[in-house]
Amino acid sequence: MILEFTLHTLLEVLPGATLADVERMLTDDVFRREITGKTRDSRFLQFWNTTFVHYPKNAVDPVLNKISPFLLSRTVRNIICQRHSAIDFDVLINEGKILLANLSTGLLTEKVAGTFG
Repeated sequence: MILEFTLHTLLEVLPGATLADVERMLTDDVFRREITGKTRDSRFLQFWNTTFVHYPKNAVDPVLNKISPFLLSRTVRNIICQRHSAIDFDVLINEGKILLANLSTGLLTEKVAGTFG
């Protein structure tokens, strides 16, 4: 539920939000207040202002544990945390193109390499 509301709120307020923004939304109170202050969706507002504030601080840990492998690697972070991608994945998929990338675990963690490859 935390991840769902985080993603929906960020994408409403901050088009092009990245995983780095998800992490910041869950760990930076000032940023979270700034983002939630701009949402116009009453359901999102209710979650952040009524529900989330009563969660224990460690309630966000499962989400952070899932995304942290992608943010710890500078290489991966530089690829997936761009607001505008140099690679048009829609074109790759729709036109049946092939993307070759070095996903060896020496460059990426096993978990990250497994996710991409």
